[in-house]
Amino acid sequence: MDCFFFGKIPSELGDEEKKQLYKQVFDILAPQINKINGLMVFHDQMVKCFTKNLRMLVYPLEKKEPLWRDHMVVLNKMLDRMTILDALKDMKGQMKNDFAFYKRAFSFVRNILPNATDLMAEITGIHNFLNDPTRPYHIILFHMKEDIRQVPHKEELFATLMYQALSDLNGHTYLSPVEKHGLYRCLLACMYLVDDSECNVFKGGKYIPIKEVRNILRKVPYITIYLDCTTRTELMLQLCEHYSSSMESDWNSKKNAMFYNLVNWRVRIKKSIRALRQTLLPYCKSYDV
Repeated sequence: MDCFFFGKIPSELGDEEKKQLYKQVFDILAPQINKINGLMVFHDQMVKCFTKNLRMLVYPLEKKEPLWRDHMVVLNKMLDRMTILDALKDMKGQMKNDFAFYKRAFSFVRNILPNATDLMAEITGIHNFLNDPTRPYHIILFHMKEDIRQVPHKEELFATLMYQALSDLNGHTYLSPVEKHGLYRCLLACMYLVDDSECNVFKGGKYIPIKEVRNILRKVPYITIYLDCTTRTELMLQLCEHYSSSMESDWNSKKNAMFYNLVNWRVRIKKSIRALRQTLLPYCKSYDV
């Protein structure tokens, strides 16, 4: 999503000149704000779709019938995509700057816009989506958590999704690193969504395979979000209601963190390259390379 930044409007301009300038700014930013509005609508549809499909698993679960594997795989992929979308929304802070300037421009030109009432309602919705003071970050996952709160057998259903993700990781059924990292993100999302006042996900309980999940995530101190965007597993765990700093040693191995990130290998890689260069140099000279 392209973002723009506009500086301060010169104060020496007259009212009519300011109105014309704000109208130009409004017209330039409108397509970008429409994209943000589309993201907001899309996330709402995805949340409802996920909840609907999660409820579809309740009947076979109560009848003790086998759950369709492909259905659970798709639900895990939906969780992964929503986690990525949630993180990218928070990382791209320029959207908030553009929206603030768009909202200011609208206040100057609303009297000449035929659909000002509809635009005002749209702006209010986007403002709550981008700048909710009660939930400044991870609002997409939060909305999903609120929407599934009344789903029956929620703990057991998410345990099933976790088992499916663990099975795919341990069985190496993924085809690419993107799918592998998606399973890690899915496990973290499941933990956040199921952790509430009724279920302490870190205690595991009757259904949650918390030991297996911990053994997997301890080896992954960094989680890839999108392209070169990453986050620490610890930061994702802190979203959970029952997580505390005393659990850090259980979920985070300093040894793994040291060797997992290639940045920490930079000195060793440079030494290896120099040693290899010195080894190859005599051969290069003998062949006049």
